[in-house]
Amino acid sequence: MNTSKLSISTRMAIPNNFGFAKGENGTISALVKVNKNIDKELKDLGASIQGLMQGQTTGEIFSIRFPINSLDKISEIEGLVYLDIGEKIDPIGGGANQNGMYDNKSIVIKSQSFIEKNKTNLLIVGAVVLGYFAYKKFIK
Repeated sequence: MNTSKLSISTRMAIPNNFGFAKGENGTISALVKVNKNIDKELKDLGASIQGLMQGQTTGEIFSIRFPINSLDKISEIEGLVYLDIGEKIDPIGGGANQNGMYDNKSIVIKSQSFIEKNKTNLLIVGAVVLGYFAYKKFIK
């Protein structure tokens, strides 16, 4: 697996099987950025490209849905620049085309910072660290 192409939130979700029961192979959605057309490679690995984004070109961002057991191979695809799970995509301004689909010019990506996504875990780590320092101070 090429983890350098995966977002931090994606890497953090791998150990817990993306919220699925251990051994279960569910499907997840992700935003991907490419530097060449990778439609065939994605489809060969069971991924579906959302909307009318087939035939992407350099630098385009689009949404895919894929089985979680394909992540290893998807992350190795030449042409994939970045993959991030869990982002919300909202259409703006009634930007749907004639087929009712949204293109990459009519979406807004609402992303959260690392701190926003992981605030509970960070608070727990902070409490443990503070507790450790308090313990060390009173042991002296």
